[in-house]
Amino acid sequence: MNWEQLKAILWLRGRLSVNQWRKAGTFNFVLMMVLVWSMIAFAAISFFLAIGIGVFLFPKATPMMVMMVWDVLIGILLFSWTISLLVEIQRTELLSLEKLLHLPLSLKDAFLLNYLSSLICLNIVCFFPAAIGICFALAVTHGPKMLMLIPMVLSFILMLTAVTYQFRGWLASLMSDKRRQRTVIMVITLGFVAVAQVPNIVIQLTLPGANKADQQRAQEQNTQSQALAGSLNRQEISQAEYDQRLADLTADFALRKKESEQASQAVLDKYVTLTNQVLPVGWLPYASKSLMDNAMWPAAFCLAGMTLIGTVSLRRSYKSTMNYYTGNAKTVAAKTVTVLNQAAEKDVKLRSAKTSLMERNIPHFSAHTNAVALCSFLNLLRAPEAKMLLVGPMILGIMFVLMILSNRTPAIPAGIEPLVWLAGIAILTFICLMMMLNIFGMDRSGFRCFVLMPAERSEILMGKNAAMLPIIGSLAIFVAMGLFYLAPIGVFAILGIACQMLIAFFMSCIVGNWVSIQFPFAMVPGTGKPAQVNVVTMLVQMMIMFTCPLFIIPGVLFFGIEWSLGYFFTIGYLPVFGLLSVMELWLMFNLYRYVLQRQGRMLQLRETRILEVLTANAE
Repeated sequence: MNWEQLKAILWLRGRLSVNQWRKAGTFNFVLMMVLVWSMIAFAAISFFLAIGIGVFLFPKATPMMVMMVWDVLIGILLFSWTISLLVEIQRTELLSLEKLLHLPLSLKDAFLLNYLSSLICLNIVCFFPAAIGICFALAVTHGPKMLMLIPMVLSFILMLTAVTYQFRGWLASLMSDKRRQRTVIMVITLGFVAVAQVPNIVIQLTLPGANKADQQRAQEQNTQSQALAGSLNRQEISQAEYDQRLADLTADFALRKKESEQASQAVLDKYVTLTNQVLPVGWLPYASKSLMDNAMWPAAFCLAGMTLIGTVSLRRSYKSTMNYYTGNAKTVAAKTVTVLNQAAEKDVKLRSAKTSLMERNIPHFSAHTNAVALCSFLNLLRAPEAKMLLVGPMILGIMFVLMILSNRTPAIPAGIEPLVWLAGIAILTFICLMMMLNIFGMDRSGFRCFVLMPAERSEILMGKNAAMLPIIGSLAIFVAMGLFYLAPIGVFAILGIACQMLIAFFMSCIVGNWVSIQFPFAMVPGTGKPAQVNVVTMLVQMMIMFTCPLFIIPGVLFFGIEWSLGYFFTIGYLPVFGLLSVMELWLMFNLYRYVLQRQGRMLQLRETRILEVLTANAE
């Protein structure tokens, strides 16, 4: 490998990055340059800062504390590394291996140059100086043996970058199909979000036990203190005896609390150590703990393991690259194509026995509305963007279930259960608006079909709204099951809540249709982010989404009337909330039909502009 070639490749990567930033605009270029130089300055400062802080703190730190310091540093690196990986797979690679093969290089040299150039990134630039600074600080405070951590840091970077390089190569071959590319991006993003929620889930499952023990201990101390105070008031004990026994009681509970905290800390240390022993990303922190405990062999095994993983990953990446470019992978590709064809034939046979979704008819809908609703619903089922929008509700649902399982749900005062349901409707409306404020965003060039469609534009809007109903209805059923567990309500209250859910849906349709017509934007395929940021559009959407709790104000007023009649007047129970909600639903349905006709004419006037916006950034 020629070092001059490596320098040229690094210069070329930097130049391509700068040109990409310039293309995004002057403000973006200045911002990125300031960010890059700030990160480089921070990396240089972090080396000396890590040495200074380490020399000051490490003499008093235990091996477990040092291991946790490494865990925090590596956790930050992995988080930023994953974010950068998600960003990279959603855009074209600046300098791919195929571009290097046009140069007079062998495949081996091109592979090594591409891998080494990928090491120069902000994550490594910021992590490496701080890690080396910690190594020198540990060597100053705990002896030269800690310098063994420096090759471990290098082997850790080799392991991380080699595995990532192999993963990216596998993704590159997997995402050769654009339609599959969007699904892969969606799955990886969902996986990252799920993994990021693991610590929160663990806390939700483990924290209630500790909190319950603390509450029991505090309640027991309060009971005994009240018993002593009662004995003092009845003059069964003197003031001096009371003070002495109260001091002993306080000291006893303080000792028990300290022992409980020590036991909890011991359990935490055990699980942290076990996690670092099992996961390869924790071998560097575990090696630092072993070296501080004068255990050289575990550290040596960690070094050998990280080096072995990095070497094997690089070797497999190179082998797969050789097979791909030399044609040895054709046999595997042929087998894969055969298996896929067999699966496709089987799927076609299964589908032929069933009625196609597009052949179904929705009752009371016109033919045009039926076609738009079914096509839009099928698009929502297939589009990764729609699945990305449901990530937030999925996380909220998981956290809600965990709260129920851990018995951390608050006690609901009797009589205000419908208010809890109305709060749930407000959250559901917020989620609903996330999907309905840009109902044409996923159509892109397909919006041209609506422009050419010989149908009333109000029918198109109604079909778009109807396509959202199954998804939002499923979420509503899930939310209702959880709320009924927390706050059971009567039959008339259920009627009122059902009406309020439908009212919120119709209001979301009215607002969503207007915003989608007046402030449309295209979305990047496979993601939920806009293809081109428009500040006005973003501000309008944020303002509407954060004012969505106003949709339930009539329902709150109806409940207030019902509660006031029952509290201030002895006239018995009257289902005011349910009856007034039914009347409001009837009014809202007629309002929706009236507004839909006006919005249809508005769409007809704006459809060419919407088409320009959606197709300006078409894939």
